[in-house]
Amino acid sequence: MPENDRLTSTIDRLIKGDTRSLDSDISPLQLPNQDKILRHYTLGGPESDRDVRMYLELADLLKLVEIAKKSKINRVVLPRAGVTLTVRESHGGHVYETLHLVSGMPLPEAGPENMSIKAPVNVSQWDMKK
Repeated sequence: MPENDRLTSTIDRLIKGDTRSLDSDISPLQLPNQDKILRHYTLGGPESDRDVRMYLELADLLKLVEIAKKSKINRVVLPRAGVTLTVRESHGGHVYETLHLVSGMPLPEAGPENMSIKAPVNVSQWDMKK
């Protein structure tokens, strides 16, 4: 594999038109009583052929849980959210990418005044895939 191709990140490939690491759904499932979803994109993920990792610190996770508990609907909002992708090379020469969430200060989500949740929404995205 040529050196330049080996260092090409997922973002670089997408800019050049290679969408193997991007899954797009232009007609996603709509859920009742929620805002309409116009497009749904997945960058990387378990179906990707790229070595992309995200590390989450326990202190960050605990802070997000603490903030989510202040919400009537048990969710936290990351305003002005984004993702930073960093291409790294291990001491052994393996090239991989790390994703990092960036945002303004996390806030408890305030649901609509008339919103009531009949069942707990404490289901993680990973539990839903089982």
